[in-house]
Parts: sequence; structure tokens; C-alpha cells
Amino acid sequence: MIENVYKKRKHILSFDETIIPDKNLINSLLKKTWKLTPSKNQFMSYTVNVIGPEHKSYKKSIYDICTMNESDTNNNNKIIDKPRFNENLMCLLNAPYTLIFTNRYEDKPNKEQSYLISRGVYYEAADKDNFEKNMTTNLIEVGMFSKILTGLCLENNLDVSYTKCFKSDYREWQKTMPFIRTSPLLIMTIGKGKKAKKPKTYKGEVTDLRPDFERIVEWI
Repeated sequence: MIENVYKKRKHILSFDETIIPDKNLINSLLKKTWKLTPSKNQFMSYTVNVIGPEHKSYKKSIYDICTMNESDTNNNNKIIDKPRFNENLMCLLNAPYTLIFTNRYEDKPNKEQSYLISRGVYYEAADKDNFEKNMTTNLIEVGMFSKILTGLCLENNLDVSYTKCFKSDYREWQKTMPFIRTSPLLIMTIGKGKKAKKPKTYKGEVTDLRPDFERIVEWI
């Protein structure tokens, strides 16, 4: 059952660097996800940048960007000289595979899209000057892509984590990662988990529970 698959998911703080999943397996899971993920008007207006085990310098840059963002936020946006060590972001340093989802401009619309564009239909995704305004739709689709990929990873005994602790200005990323050409939307890491996040407790009581079901799901 799909419920049992997703019950296995844990937020991974640190990955086992001695276990490197096969690149062909990761690529096959990505291809299955690409086939299964729905997309508005078939644009899939995002890029999944896959950073493999060999690119440790890129992963260090990602870690630095995220830790600096957290420090800036916690210090009322005052920039500090050096970001502090953050265990919650260690997964960015030692994950075998890191995925950075970014916005994408469609410069090669398919036949149906091209026909509709020629008839006057407007698509932000195909507008070079305004495609970044499509971010709300892209975030929804990236969420669906990442969740489907998560299920496939769990079926193959792989673990994942997600990170949204970063600034979306791609120019900051380009300083060390020239392949990032548009706004980052989400970071997802994949590998074999070594340490997972545990519930926070105080005097035996779990203190970081999610809101009650009735507060989230409202029947009208």
C-alpha cells in the first residue's frame, strides 16, 4: 500500500557517505517521476539540477548559502562574517545526490502550445521576460514531483530530505554554481540515511507536533 511506503519517510539530517546509490538507479527514478508528475498545459516549467557524489565543492556552496540565509534571518537580516554550524543542514554536505529545482523558460513549445500561441493564447511559461512570474504554479508542480520521487526512493530503500532555507536570488548562487540560471525553488537530497530528525520533547512530552487535523482540513 502507498500509505505504508510513505510511513517510512524520515527527515534525514545526515547521510551515510560510504553508501553511494547507483547513478543509473537515480536516473531511472527521475525518469519515472518525470512520466508520473502532472503539469499545467504540459510545460513542466522547472529544471531539476542533479548534483552527484563527485561535486563536493558545489554541495559546500549550497550549505554555505543555506546557513548564511538562516543566520541573516535570525539576526534581523544583519550579515555576519561566518555562518554557524547547523546540524539540520548537514544533509546538504554529505548527501550522495542533491537536486536543485529552478524555474525554467520554455523556448521550444510543443506543437499544441505553439498552435495556441499563434492563435493569441498567452503563456507565462513561454514568455522570456515574465516566466519567473509563473513561480506559484512551479512550486506546486515541484512539490508533486518531489513527493512522487520520494515514494519511488522509499520503495528502493533510499532516504530523502527537503530544504527551503535559502534566498531565491539566482545571482547569489551563480557566484559558485554557474549552472543555476534562474530562481531556485527547492532542494532535495537523496541517499542512505545515517541520522534522522527525532521529535522534540520536554519532560517526556512531544513539543513539535503538527497542527490538529481539524485545523488543516475544513469540511464546508
